[in-house]
Amino acid sequence: MYILVPIFFRLQLTSAYEYFEWRFSRRIRVIVSIFALIHSIIYTSTCVYGPSLAVEQLSGINTMVSCGAIFIVCIIYSSLGGFKAVLWSDFLQGVVMMVSLSAIIVVGTWEVGGIPYIWNLATKTDRTNLFIMDTDFRSRYTFWTSIVGGFFTWLPTFTTQSQIQRYNAVPTLRESRLTLFFNTCGMILIMLLCSWIGLILFANYYNCDPVTTKTITSSDQLLPLFAIEVLGRYPGLPGLLLAGLTCGSLSTVSSTLNSTAAIITEDFVKYYKPDLSEKQLLIISKTISITSGIVSFALVFVIAEINKTVNISPFSTMLHGTLLGPIFGAFCLGMFFPISNELVKLKNVVARI
Repeated sequence: MYILVPIFFRLQLTSAYEYFEWRFSRRIRVIVSIFALIHSIIYTSTCVYGPSLAVEQLSGINTMVSCGAIFIVCIIYSSLGGFKAVLWSDFLQGVVMMVSLSAIIVVGTWEVGGIPYIWNLATKTDRTNLFIMDTDFRSRYTFWTSIVGGFFTWLPTFTTQSQIQRYNAVPTLRESRLTLFFNTCGMILIMLLCSWIGLILFANYYNCDPVTTKTITSSDQLLPLFAIEVLGRYPGLPGLLLAGLTCGSLSTVSSTLNSTAAIITEDFVKYYKPDLSEKQLLIISKTISITSGIVSFALVFVIAEINKTVNISPFSTMLHGTLLGPIFGAFCLGMFFPISNELVKLKNVVARI
């Protein structure tokens, strides 16, 4: 907020990765841009496929049909409305997601037995111990893996094109910092709400694991099952959950399509075709946005196959670390180590991969 944001805000780059050509060379800029594009397209497919599994269980709509519908809607309003449409739709989708989470928590807590029952059961099974100080980093959930691992998992996401263009869209540096601050607070709130929903699900299925009984095939389907079995008695709640899941996918896809178009147009099209007019660049940018959406949708079928052997959540984390980690490291190397040069940066990127 006080280190990276002022730098990005002063530069006011359409493509954030233009920085690497200024600091190192054209070659580094191209490598980093390619990494960013690969991450964006694959991660978009992952973010759409996960919620679509829940949509299928809630509504019976085929996973690929719901994925296709999400991509079609996002391609249309991202291409026609541009970045302004993406920002406004993200805001409205965020409101729907918060309302959806809040409604599930209130009704779910009441139906399962109340806050004391849920908390006491979680405490009895050692699920409220936040200070497991095990220093073995092979342990999945400890204080250190949560704090250190969580910090370095989330930090690179704030140096992506989609994030940088968001907090550069405001007129002053103060507003840019406030944008990032409220974004961080919102993410923390969503994490806390999702954690409580997890405790609700645990309390409800404590004596009967639906995965073990083969009621469902994956833990990803627990929340939709809970919505059908428990929340289904309340008219509109399963639909509200469905809206919340869909809005999460819509927000990710629209932001990614917009940022992908910006990266390709600025980092590649303008370099090889510098004489194109603004109107021609606009047409090309919209075409790139549409094409990116089609490619991401095609990759959904690959993600479906991957999901048979690897859970989506660890796969997403691995994707972040593999592709966003080197990009974040490249920004830090260029900004904070003046003696670094192109060769050092190139070795650093290769070593990280």
